[in-house]
Amino acid sequence: MRRRGSTEFASRGHGSALAIIATSKANELVLVEEHKPALKSRVLDLPNGWVPADDEPVSDSHLMAIARRRLASCTGYLASSWRQEFVGPAAPAVCDEMVTWFRARSLERVGRSQSMMEIDPSVLVHYVTRDSFDGFLTARRSEGVIVDPRIYTAAWIAWNS
Repeated sequence: MRRRGSTEFASRGHGSALAIIATSKANELVLVEEHKPALKSRVLDLPNGWVPADDEPVSDSHLMAIARRRLASCTGYLASSWRQEFVGPAAPAVCDEMVTWFRARSLERVGRSQSMMEIDPSVLVHYVTRDSFDGFLTARRSEGVIVDPRIYTAAWIAWNS
């Protein structure tokens, strides 16, 4: 925890977080579900990652390369089309972390990542259509899964841009 004036907030130091809005060729939104120790629960989320930085800022091209590797490692997909969407705060009231959002389209399956399975074989990859989105999230919540609200932003971008 850090303090600025009377405000306390969480900080991991410097580095970059990334989130990936990934859609299949059939326009399915790709989501991951895994146990998050901080929440003591399974969480449905976007493919994402944390990039620790040295003393120098991480370039956009370096972040894009890491996002490509992260998507492949946690979902088993490569994307033929990539772009950086925007950079914004993760949770501005409680932490100083910024998230770089990427858009990955036209996914090609390259197999489930062995490295991710070695970390946690219970990671689930979900493919959600626009028509099944609301029902799918309701079903996951009814099973006790926490749904990251960033998924709604991702869905809007995936299906409206």
